[in-house]
Amino acid sequence: LTSNGSLASLELPALTAVGTLTLERLRMRDLDGLAAVRRIDDALRIESNALLTSLDGLGAARVAGIIVIHDNRALDQCEAEAFAARVSASNRVTVTDNAACE
Repeated sequence: LTSNGSLASLELPALTAVGTLTLERLRMRDLDGLAAVRRIDDALRIESNALLTSLDGLGAARVAGIIVIHDNRALDQCEAEAFAARVSASNRVTVTDNAACE
């Protein structure tokens, strides 16, 4: 999902696995509507979401491929790093240019 400035929330309770999940330039504050996702096989990209403050909705997911969490102005950098370390099944992680750690 990219460049949808009107998308403020997402509810996908039946989505449990995806190849690639891209969330870019959305108005979402959290990812709670993706709580059913358990597996991301190729890539997780969360970029340029100005209002995003929490990644907890994807906390049960396991990411086999790359993770990029970049330029989310309201998302705490330390929270993003901890999230990536918790869900990553690989060492291909990039977490940069998010909000300062609190």
